[in-house]
Amino acid sequence: MTRRTARPLLAATGALALAVTLTACGSGEETAADAGKDAGATRTVKTAMGEVEVPEAPKRVVVLDTAELDSALTLGVKPVGAVRSDAAGGFAGYLPQRELAGIENVGVIAQPNLEAIAALKPDLILTSKVRDEARYAQLSKIAATVMTENTGYPWKENFQLHAEALGKQKEADRATAAYEKRTAEVTEA
Repeated sequence: MTRRTARPLLAATGALALAVTLTACGSGEETAADAGKDAGATRTVKTAMGEVEVPEAPKRVVVLDTAELDSALTLGVKPVGAVRSDAAGGFAGYLPQRELAGIENVGVIAQPNLEAIAALKPDLILTSKVRDEARYAQLSKIAATVMTENTGYPWKENFQLHAEALGKQKEADRATAAYEKRTAEVTEA
């Protein structure tokens, strides 16, 4: 890879990391509007597996892939549980370590520990069809399960679906705007 072709890739990677870091540094404080939401209220989200009723304001979220963990943290939601990329390693090193403290390990990607997930009593599970379609029925018995179709390239669409499931569309709009602004600045530079 030449220096000329590496620059756009480095710029985009840097912009995404900045957007994740900036938005993960939010106050995390619950607003009066959030506090007033009915804990039993639900809303419908269209997912790769069809329509799913999710809590209006999920409080106990489990994420089953790195993208879902990225999305949750970027949107100011600290999951109660998450998978890791491998059994020996921790969570992705580029994520703010202070945001990862206290998140329970629930297995590895594509091999989540269903008992560990159930023990956390989640009200929402975020994952993808490509990773966990075979476990969808089991996961759905534990909690509302929102699956994207795939991982990787469609990250922007996946991020929006995660935001919708988490009830964090405004936060997603801010993160996306910050990402686009930073990408434009880096590209121009």
